Amino acid sequence: MREAQDRVEAGAPVKDATRTVADWFARWRTTALAASNRKPATKSNYATLSRCHVEAEPFGAIRLDRLKPSDIDALILALQAQKYAPNTVRKVYAVLRAGLDDAVRDGLLARNPAAVVDHPNVPKKEAEHWAVDEVKAILVAAEGTRYYLALAFVAATGIRREECLGLHWDQLDLDAGTFRGGSHAGAGREGTADRRH
Repeated sequence: MREAQDRVEAGAPVKDATRTVADWFARWRTTALAASNRKPATKSNYATLSRCHVEAEPFGAIRLDRLKPSDIDALILALQAQKYAPNTVRKVYAVLRAGLDDAVRDGLLARNPAAVVDHPNVPKKEAEHWAVDEVKAILVAAEGTRYYLALAFVAATGIRREECLGLHWDQLDLDAGTFRGGSHAGAGREGTADRRH
């Protein structure tokens, strides 16, 4: 009785919901996730990760009122044992935490058990850079191909490959030799290109 009173005074439900993780996350995908201000690609990615990893058994069969931080640890360890990339494991955790945050918001849980679980680590990878002679050799080899301008642009500006491939003409000022990133390439990023290329 005292525990129920404490929960009510804290604005939490008297009891956590007995619906399964899979049942909640299937609903969460079509409501809170769909209504969120995340980018469409992120929503799609989160929905896929939810279906494939959070809602799948045995994890998805756990009831919300019985979900413990150790269950989440076990899910993370299982994904790591199956050799999923560290970034994928971290994203599954992010999906789980976001969905459970919304379960707390909706009054299905008093607290989010994922909130006390450490974020899975993603090892930092040192950037590899080519030597000047290697860059020159690549540009010489690419001369006359359709890739030359893109390679020369990357070499002259240091822009990432993904940003370069996502640039639109309206983001380039050929007269000034400048470019600006936008929704298609590195939001807010600006730079100067070497006009010799």
